[in-house]
Amino acid sequence: MATVSMQKKLKMTNDEALVKVEEAAEKLAEKYGLVVNWLGDYASVRGPGVDGTIKVADSTVDLNLELGFLASPFKGKIEQAVEDYFARLG
Repeated sequence: MATVSMQKKLKMTNDEALVKVEEAAEKLAEKYGLVVNWLGDYASVRGPGVDGTIKVADSTVDLNLELGFLASPFKGKIEQAVEDYFARLG
């Protein structure tokens, strides 16, 4: 199994960051068949070949995903997509 662990400090308030991350998670959930359950600033992420968490605290997004056997070859693409998204957010 491969792991994707990323952390990014955003140049916005924590509430703004949480809204942006929730919107992105919702879009990805629809696109890739994921289930994202939020409890405050913390979310669990589950789906085909993916299990992980998202946390937003102090305007910092902390993403941790465990990729299953079939998703592991896409680790680089997933990391790049997350980095691109963070770059657009600032």
